[in-house]
Amino acid sequence: MTNPPNPNQPAKKRRFADTLVKETILAQCAAAGPTGYTTPEAVARELYPEKWQTLLPRIRLFAHQMAQAGQIVIIRKGQIADPSEEVKGLIRLALPPAPVAGENS
Repeated sequence: MTNPPNPNQPAKKRRFADTLVKETILAQCAAAGPTGYTTPEAVARELYPEKWQTLLPRIRLFAHQMAQAGQIVIIRKGQIADPSEEVKGLIRLALPPAPVAGENS
């Protein structure tokens, strides 16, 4: 005989693959377009609407890694943040700006 679920026990955490989290960040940045942005909160709400706050540290970590790799940029106070430094506070995530025509990289 099985016991009924105990309402006092916390539900098991949902797990999300790293690639799913990173793909969701990129998809939201792409959907925002070249001049738009998304936020870690929006990414978390898309993945786990019931308990989105639990994903925020992980999303911020992946955003930092992706910014270091040049896949996205992190915007803080309207400026692109240095990806080599930890960024605290409210941030936005966006695609890197397109290179200007005729500009040498």
